[in-house]
Amino acid sequence: MVEILNEHYDHPAFPQPADRNALVWRYQDFDKFASLVTTGRLYMRRADLFNKDQFEGTTPQGEIDYWAQRAADAATPQERAAIEHSRAELAEYAEHFRRNYFVNCWNMAPDENVAMWERYTSGPESVVIRSRYSTFLKQFHFGVTMSGK
Repeated sequence: MVEILNEHYDHPAFPQPADRNALVWRYQDFDKFASLVTTGRLYMRRADLFNKDQFEGTTPQGEIDYWAQRAADAATPQERAAIEHSRAELAEYAEHFRRNYFVNCWNMAPDENVAMWERYTSGPESVVIRSRYSTFLKQFHFGVTMSGK
């Protein structure tokens, strides 16, 4: 059996932080925190339902750059055309699949951020979860969940 992905695989769409022990923060209303504690499950919102971020679930710039470089490095014009055609088809598929991508956003920063409290919570009945990126990653099944900056 050939292992295609392993936990050290760096997907171009999910760049990893230089410091895997960097702090990550999740700002949320208390009811979402209570649900996490009660169910032991992290709420994941469907990517196409993010009203504040129309680009959530779309093709990340890192992936676009990766495929552009692959096309630029192609050995022949035919190979370049095939790469560009395949990338265009993948982008079209990705747009249709946004209803099947589920996202949970965290902030990577060394300190707490007042602007995040204001943007992602609705009042004083709110909490912030602080963890380390490496600890956060260990909570998920690699290959099912992808994480990155």
